[in-house]
Amino acid sequence: MSGKEFKQSRRNALKIISSVIVGVAAYLLGRFLHRVRPEHRILEIALDKIPQGFSAFPEVFIQRRNAQIVVFSRACPHLGCQLPPADRAGMVRCPCHGSTFKTSGQFVAGPAAKPLTRLPFSLKNDRLYVRLKGNRS
Repeated sequence: MSGKEFKQSRRNALKIISSVIVGVAAYLLGRFLHRVRPEHRILEIALDKIPQGFSAFPEVFIQRRNAQIVVFSRACPHLGCQLPPADRAGMVRCPCHGSTFKTSGQFVAGPAAKPLTRLPFSLKNDRLYVRLKGNRS
């Protein structure tokens, strides 16, 4: 192999290696950004399916008093554990670390030290739309 052929093959090998490195870096960056930047999803619930009082739905609690509606996340503000429906005493108790909340969202006891997270929502055509953040894995 002459010196010129060696330089060409070395150059081609470096092009291939650098292309592979750039491709792997782009893939890893995409995976990282997907985890860091949460996707947004919309939860849609028909208003006639929301009873008066405090109700548990997938991923949200809804407090409805006549036309007044408040939506809370079902993720505990302490470490994000999924909160169960309210008990007979009207309290929501985290099964992971014991934080307790009133159905108004108010913090009562435990390590959370914050109220339930209120979520923005919109009403359109007799439907409630809640914008949810985060990946469900």
